[in-house]
Amino acid sequence: MATVLITGANRGIGLALARRYAGRGDRVIGVCRHASDALVQTGVTHIIVLEGINAFPPAAVYRAIVLRPGGRLRRDPSVYASDLERRYAAHDFVAARVTASWDAERGVLTLRADEGLLQELQISALFVKGIHTHADGTKGHYHIQITASGVGELGMNSEAELFKKVPEVDLLDALRHTNDDNVVITIRGIGEMTPRNPNSKIRVKL
Repeated sequence: MATVLITGANRGIGLALARRYAGRGDRVIGVCRHASDALVQTGVTHIIVLEGINAFPPAAVYRAIVLRPGGRLRRDPSVYASDLERRYAAHDFVAARVTASWDAERGVLTLRADEGLLQELQISALFVKGIHTHADGTKGHYHIQITASGVGELGMNSEAELFKKVPEVDLLDALRHTNDDNVVITIRGIGEMTPRNPNSKIRVKL
């Protein structure tokens, strides 16, 4: 008899795999974000629901949960919640809070986490454009930008990550686990380059 861990087990391919392995007598652990009656009816050994848990992969959370054969809990659900909170704290998620519940009739252990992070990027910005008169009377343009960001987890939007949340690439590692307890304030001044400026070190070959 094999032990099979299936993520996304409440629907689609995950549900089909859970039904197949449970049907042939394997020990199946179904992990999902929301339990479904269809998953319960497959007869899987354990169902673990992870709500709001994004910082850790499902397999890592499961390894921290010890269940008895037949789907019974070895410990009170609150103990699992406390253990997971300590794991969050060890990874600098100091504001994370976890609750747990056990549905003995359906055999479902649910862990709910508030990871203490903002779900969406929140930005306040001041943007000023100006015109400068050079000594020779010509006009130049510039702008000043000030942003204050309360940030959550790093995402895939390069503009938000680089120009709003992470003002310097050197700070990327320091900001990987930042949350709304930290505010990033960025001040940028951008102006035009003066043609044939002897102080400019940039050379463009056309």
